[in-house]
Amino acid sequence: MITIAALFGKGIVEGPFESHIAMGKAHGITKTEIVEVITQLAFYCGWPLAWKAFPIVDKIYGEDEK
Repeated sequence: MITIAALFGKGIVEGPFESHIAMGKAHGITKTEIVEVITQLAFYCGWPLAWKAFPIVDKIYGEDEK
């Protein structure tokens, strides 16, 4: 989660961000947890980044979890 947050904070929500989301999922981060992290970060880093990140989360997690 820290790496994902750091990438998000630097505005990197493409490329390595997607692979770190996938690795986070593989290591047990739930869709609900990652959405909560992105939502919290959006207040500090900007909602435009969140709107770029949420489709990546949907792509990685799909319908695995609501």
